[in-house]
Amino acid sequence: MGQYTQYTETIYNKRGNILEINIYNSKNILFNKTLYHYDEKEKLIEINSYDNSYQTTSHNTTFLKYDEIRNTITEYVYENDRLSQKNVYHINKYKNKMKMKDEFYNTYGEVFLTTTYQYNNNEQIIEEKYSSNNFSSKYFYQYNEKGQLIEKIFESEKTVRPPHKITTYQYDKRGNKIKENTYNSDGSLNFKLNYIYDKKERLIEIKEYYPHYQNSFFKKTYEYDDKDNWIKQIEYHNNTATAITERQIEYY
Repeated sequence: MGQYTQYTETIYNKRGNILEINIYNSKNILFNKTLYHYDEKEKLIEINSYDNSYQTTSHNTTFLKYDEIRNTITEYVYENDRLSQKNVYHINKYKNKMKMKDEFYNTYGEVFLTTTYQYNNNEQIIEEKYSSNNFSSKYFYQYNEKGQLIEKIFESEKTVRPPHKITTYQYDKRGNKIKENTYNSDGSLNFKLNYIYDKKERLIEIKEYYPHYQNSFFKKTYEYDDKDNWIKQIEYHNNTATAITERQIEYY
């Protein structure tokens, strides 16, 4: 399996807002550019993304509309000038964004899929529902007394109990997620993820196992700069590197 290398350049303004993200291939050719635009109050109002990695150039634009009376933000996502998605967020008292509803549009401008979200009193997501004319499915989320996600259950209208899939989560003493296991409806393991951190609690490795691949595994490792931002990611299949991503971050 061949190795693929790419480089990411991230540019910030003096106030720490991202202005531009550029991604280059191993030949130092730019194939993806994303530009961020802000209003006079430093609110993000537009995102423009250009990609020519598949020989044809695509252009995606996201517009953000703020409603301070209803405390909502609505995102309108256009793919090559066609509206493809609308996302609605509620802004809580802590200025955090809570996604409330997504709508996905077909080429005729009709909604073909809607996603809605419900939260508990701690503003943690507890239900995620997908619905269309043909099907509906749900994710249910459960938390422990520390507020940590410990279980995610997937159910579809086309399945009967037990649910189609269950994902469980485990944490270390410092609250870092260290294990994530997903099981099929018959209780067999579908896949598992293991997370490893360094002494500064920075994520340095994610290892992914699939039982049906026997001893095969996938892995990502991370290296960081002095400001604790990752600057290099290496992807592996077993112990062979398959892709390298390097980020160049400019600080002011």
